[in-house]
Amino acid sequence: MATLLLAACVPAATPLWPTLTGEPVAGETIAGAGGWPAPLALGNQRFQPPAPALGPPSGSAAGNRLRPIEADLAALNRAIVGADRRLQQLRGEARARADAYLAVAGPIERGLRAGAAPNDPALEQRLRQAGFVLGRLAALAPQWDALVGRVTRERATASSVVATAAAVDTTGGTGADERRRLSLARAARGSAATANALAATLVEDRRAVDEFLAAERAMLEILALGVAEGEAFGSSLAGLAAGAPATAPPPPRPGDPPLVTIRFRDESVRYHQPLYRAARLALERRADVVFTVVAVTPPGLEGGAAQADAVARSLAEMGVPAGQTAVIGWADPAATEAEIQVHVR
Repeated sequence: MATLLLAACVPAATPLWPTLTGEPVAGETIAGAGGWPAPLALGNQRFQPPAPALGPPSGSAAGNRLRPIEADLAALNRAIVGADRRLQQLRGEARARADAYLAVAGPIERGLRAGAAPNDPALEQRLRQAGFVLGRLAALAPQWDALVGRVTRERATASSVVATAAAVDTTGGTGADERRRLSLARAARGSAATANALAATLVEDRRAVDEFLAAERAMLEILALGVAEGEAFGSSLAGLAAGAPATAPPPPRPGDPPLVTIRFRDESVRYHQPLYRAARLALERRADVVFTVVAVTPPGLEGGAAQADAVARSLAEMGVPAGQTAVIGWADPAATEAEIQVHVR
């Protein structure tokens, strides 16, 4: 028989954490996936550079000096239009691959909530498929990088065209030549602004894809834990965790009240769901909390290190960052049997 106890996380004099039990209390809602699955959110802007309003060329020597600038500006505008077209293509491909992933991954949690045996073969197969399909979205990274490089070059070209249009000498030309130069300069500045906006939006879209991938990889970790246990956990704790605190808290000491106590009297203890629930509430109260997993043994006995490592791995699978977990061990004269304690600091 296995025993799992959940207790207050800190002494009563510091009422920071709630007191939990191993079963949901009346009115308690176990956290779900918080709106998951949610589609990949990308922009929908289009980027078209302004066309210069140029009259007919004068044919003067000054006017002829403007011809290379006109050609460079026309080439720049075609490049910006092409980059915009490529951005729309990439957005469409990324959305399609993200939607395909969600169509595979979404039913896994629904299947767990409906009731599933541990290591259900159909859910395991769907989990593997979800990982493969998510990998197809990640495989677009080189194409995003190539477009970023392409737009970076176009921004440099735009700056050069702006500088050239501002500096070209139309002395000896007609008033039409000067008006033509001013029109070219305005159009070049407009094209540069369009290229800059395209570059900024491209960075935002790439960041959105990266954040989606990170969140869904964390979600797959917790879905894998759910499939192994035959239980629905909800969303990954990675979104709640802030990372390791700037100053490491002192380790717990024997006698400090733990958040969770697990006694492995056999290998069948199902501690993941109550541990997840307790860890989630702890992180909701303080995002940089550190979980210390302690292998507690009576004096003269050894063991518990493997179970402590397993509990720490479970926290990692739930989304707790490595910097917010620690594993230690101690001999407790008051202990009558080996147990695993999880403390928060």
